[in-house]
Amino acid sequence: MALNESIFLTFLDEAEDALHEWETLCLSQERNPDDAHLNELFRIAHNIKGSSRIAGLTSLGRLVHTIEDLLALLKNKKIPWTKEIGRTLLNAHSCLNDWVRELRKQRDHGPDYEPDITELGQQLLGLLGHSIQSAATSSPAFQDGFIMFEEEPIAKQAADDKTPLAFKASMDDTIRVSTSKVDQLLRLVSELSIAKSILVHAHKRKVYDEQIFDDAMQELNTVDRELQSCAFGLRMQPLGKILQRLERTAQDVAHELGKQVDVHIIGEETELDRTVAEKVISPLIHIVRNAIDHGIESVEQRLALGKNPKGSLQISAENNGSYVLLSVVDDGGGLNADRIRAKAIERKIIDEKQQVSESELHSMILLPGFSTADKVTDISGRGVGMDVVKNVVESLGGQLDVKSQFKRGTQIKIVIPTSMSMVDALTVHLDQNTYAIPLSETDEVLDIDSSIMEKTHLNGETILRQGELVPLESLRKYIPVSEVRSTESEEFQHRVGLLTRVGNDFVAFEVDRVISRQSIYIRPLPENLEGYQGVMGSTILTDGKPALILSLHALGIHYLERSKRKQST
Repeated sequence: MALNESIFLTFLDEAEDALHEWETLCLSQERNPDDAHLNELFRIAHNIKGSSRIAGLTSLGRLVHTIEDLLALLKNKKIPWTKEIGRTLLNAHSCLNDWVRELRKQRDHGPDYEPDITELGQQLLGLLGHSIQSAATSSPAFQDGFIMFEEEPIAKQAADDKTPLAFKASMDDTIRVSTSKVDQLLRLVSELSIAKSILVHAHKRKVYDEQIFDDAMQELNTVDRELQSCAFGLRMQPLGKILQRLERTAQDVAHELGKQVDVHIIGEETELDRTVAEKVISPLIHIVRNAIDHGIESVEQRLALGKNPKGSLQISAENNGSYVLLSVVDDGGGLNADRIRAKAIERKIIDEKQQVSESELHSMILLPGFSTADKVTDISGRGVGMDVVKNVVESLGGQLDVKSQFKRGTQIKIVIPTSMSMVDALTVHLDQNTYAIPLSETDEVLDIDSSIMEKTHLNGETILRQGELVPLESLRKYIPVSEVRSTESEEFQHRVGLLTRVGNDFVAFEVDRVISRQSIYIRPLPENLEGYQGVMGSTILTDGKPALILSLHALGIHYLERSKRKQST
């Protein structure tokens, strides 16, 4: 790796961490103004400015120099802290953060990328004007809404700047790993090598009944489990940055709508697989936007209802074994069940005489295109509904639940697997094939023969379970099985079903036989099966044979949607 390339990539890593701290300090300063926050912000800006110029990012350094001058005025009490300055510093963070992210995406081109910072320049100009110039040693000036530095626009790099970086090939995204995890990984690899050497030596001598062979096999199994856990742990990351991003989103939306909201964050140290975390960010942002836009009332409305003029939003993350519980709770207006019911009748989702529980009505906001809002807003609407959020969560093997009290508030809870790499699964036999089904999607294994069965005109076979009828479907109707039925399935004496929960509903899928429970590694699908309903990946089983991994959640959703279409015709 070339020296310049190394400096450039180091800058990107360090800048991302520094900007995360920048945002944290800005949010803390808004909640509780403190000179210590300003001193730290000044230090961060100074460090980014210096390292950006070393990395050849002259324009970025000029912008940070301007912001550093603003922070110097604040730090030296030449100007007072205001909410408007706080918003400007957060906007500056957004600009710099996007700049760094884009540089990482386009790193083949080195530092050539430069965004349009006109709007930020106008904000600084309108806020401070020439007062910045009086405090800066090499002060920028403002002209036609652009920040100028030494009479040169910051949005344009000097023609005589000879610091471009040309990279020959792009590299994979990087992750930061603690040295303790690396040390543990190296230790396990060493132990694995020792155990392997003992087994190879025993195999060469054809000696398998000695104690040292048994000990080596036992050690190999232990190291294998620890090695798997350690390797997958390398992808785990604390949710602090994501939760902070949600806090920032909430504050930005509240500011734009003129609402007052206290945001409480819990569980920053909770860890989640990086892949899962990246996919769950967008759903969480949508939920937070909805909470501020449609949930939290205006100051006037809250006062009229006898509430605290400041709304409350709690965003929490909690580890629960192989799952992480994410929760967004607001003390806003809550869901109006009567209004939801009227909308459901209008859309012919339910009949006027049909009895529907309040929890079932709340779950209807997760249906495609369902909304009780008077109009779609630019803040939370954007043509994206909660059904999209639900689909993303379920595609990750998670569940989404809505609880609400009218005029009291709403809780949206997401339960999601910690990792999408390794999961516990049931292996099942169906015709001539073996499939794996995540244990998290299986609520119960049913003995169909000992259950009370009923047949309905629309839904076919059903099982009476805890006083309710649960539809029973043959799994082979939904998956790519062999065209020729195997006689093997007729030899099984008992009919077996797998029960899965989809929202407030249950669906049972019949299989020929449940084989075993085992941990499986999720591998990408072959191209010819990508996008196939209910197939979420592939794996290699303990017998060395390949198997498809099925999502009962996805198949249950498919069944329920098809069933509702039948009922409406």
